[in-house]
Formats: sequence, C-alpha cells, structure tokens
Amino acid sequence: MKEEKKFGEGLAVDPRNYFKLTTFQKKAEMIDDDKTHLWANTSEYFIAENESGSFVMGNYYDRDTSSYRLLLANKTSEEICLSYELQNLTRVQKDQAFLAFYDIVPRLPDSIRNVFVMNIMRELPSAKVKNNISEKISNYVLDMFPDIPDHASVSVDEINNLNLWKEPIDLEKQKTLSEYLIKVSWKIPDIVFRKRLVEFEKSIRFDDDLPDSQSHPLFYPDLFRKILMWVLDSRPDTQENFDLLRDKVVPDKYYVADMVERHIKTKEEMMDVLKSMPMEVAPETIGRKIGFEHAEIVDLDKLVGGQTIESWLVSDSEGRGPDRIFELLQGFQNGNRDVVGLNDPIHAYKINDKYYISHDGRHRTTALKALGVKKVPMLVSDVE
Repeated sequence: MKEEKKFGEGLAVDPRNYFKLTTFQKKAEMIDDDKTHLWANTSEYFIAENESGSFVMGNYYDRDTSSYRLLLANKTSEEICLSYELQNLTRVQKDQAFLAFYDIVPRLPDSIRNVFVMNIMRELPSAKVKNNISEKISNYVLDMFPDIPDHASVSVDEINNLNLWKEPIDLEKQKTLSEYLIKVSWKIPDIVFRKRLVEFEKSIRFDDDLPDSQSHPLFYPDLFRKILMWVLDSRPDTQENFDLLRDKVVPDKYYVADMVERHIKTKEEMMDVLKSMPMEVAPETIGRKIGFEHAEIVDLDKLVGGQTIESWLVSDSEGRGPDRIFELLQGFQNGNRDVVGLNDPIHAYKINDKYYISHDGRHRTTALKALGVKKVPMLVSDVE
C-alpha cells in the first residue's frame, strides 16, 4: 500500500479526498470576501448552503505558532458576508468550535441561521479566552428557541439530587451545568428529557484533560454540545434542511478537455512543442525545511521543472518517455482521462513562488503543459 503523505499535525492526505478538499477551498475563497484568509491551507472542512446563504468553515495547523487556526465565513443571499479567523487555538478549543458549528448550523431554521452564525463569530474571541467555546455556543443556541408547552418541569434541587455527579466536580461547574440542563428541559418534551437524563447518567465523567480519543466518558467542555443535541434531535424546527457537501457525491475526478488551448494531433507535433518548452533545474531540497502537503490549484505557467528530470521528454526508456506522454495527452484532450488518475495526485514542491514536480505526476504534467492547460489540482509542499 502506498504510504500516505503528511498533511498537517496528526493528519495524513488521502489521495481519494484531496480533489474534494481542493474543490471546497476554491468554493470557500469565493464565499469569503476577506482575501487574506488562507483557505488553501485548510484540512478539516465543512460547507453548507441553500437559497438563503452559504456557510464555510475550515481549520489548519500553524507550525509557526504550534497552534490551530479556524476560518469561518457566512454569506447571505443578499451578498452580506461576515468572516473571521480565530487564531492560537489549542486542539481542544479547535475541536469544540468545529464540532459545535458542524452539528448546529445545518439544524437551524433559515430565519435564525445567519443571525446565529454572525453573532457567534463576534463572541468567539472572548469565549476562547475564557475557554468556554462550547458552553457559549450551546447557550446561545438554546436562547434562540422558544419553550414548548409539554416541556419537562424540573428544579435545580431535583437535578442536583440525581445520580449524575459520580465523579468529583467543581461546585461552580455543577451549578453551571445544572442550570443548563434546566434550560434544556424547557425546550423538549418531558418524556424525551428524562430518557436522555438516564443515558447521560451512564456516561458522564468530568475531566477537563481527558483526550477526545477516549470516547467512553464525556469531559466537561464537550458536555454542553452533547446535551444541546437532545434539543436539536427532538424538535420539528431543527430538521436538517441544508444541502451538505459532506453528504453529497462530490466529484473525485478532474477532466480538462474544455481547458485545452493547444490541440495536438500527432506525436511529432507534440515532440516539437515539448522541445520548445523551457525547463528549469529543480533546486536541491536536501537540508531545507519542507512543509506539510496541502491541496492547491496550481498555475502551470509557474510550474517550470521537476526533480530527477532534465527535459520535458521525461525519460528515454521505452514506453516511459514520449510514448507515455502522448498517450496521456490524447486522453486529456479527448476527455477520456482525468488528471487525478487512479486516486493518484500530482505532487509538487513550491520554491520561491515556482513549482517543481517532486515525484508522482511528471508525465501528466508534461502532457498538460503541452496542451496549454492553465490550472490543475496538486498536492504541494512549500520548501523554505
């Protein structure tokens, strides 16, 4: 099995998903009016859109600060856009915010979704400082929904007397969570609330430092989002009504027949083009700092060479030089072959604003450049 390439801290690139990720990045850049936001760096991502507007979210690991960045952008159908970049997040903070938006945004009615997203964006900086991102978002959502007539009727004393507090817990946390549970009880039917309490009792454990990988207990910062899902799963006004990219069949192929600017009919014609194409020797990368790979739509005019190749003929080996290039070229211009191949991305280094093929994709890139195709998706590593 081919070894996966590093994509970010704790992440790896799946060749089957990189084109899907690239598609998201270009969509996010179109939605976000702030062009300083680096959507091209995002790894985890989420997009939801319908006739009322679009919401995109992505995050990436910032090696310079050893922390995470979360990008958010919301644009209404009236083209009103608000976007935000939350910086210097710990992994827990990043996960809290990402999962909260991921679970909540698709459930909100159109009438309140945009208001929620925009207001929460404004609140996130202070919530990050207080380390209560999930609590802040969850409480804000609850306040947006009206109470229901057949809601549960419970008191603080009743909650505190339940067998929920198995683990030692700070009294202030217990008070905060009790009040939150009472607020939740007013938003869903009594029978639903009490059933959820029983399930909650079996799983609760308070440990702020518990890693997410240990899924059997719950830890305090995540409890608010988990409990909020009782509401979002139970109300008729919280049905998922967004078209979600995560649930769509997203294209995993990239065809270029409509992008060809130079049609080539014969191998001889191709050879003339290849010999006329300038090539730069790829700079040495040994001893230099090579960043994690990220998906990027690469301008082929800026791709000027490749490692281990001295010309655009690539190789003198039979079947691996011009013959292979011509086979690919015909497939590209006829629309019978896609750039991705069999889940096989093109890999490149970016050095001083120029691109060089690093390993996989030398023949495909040569054929694409010969055809005059301008831009294709690749996995790129920045070299310092």
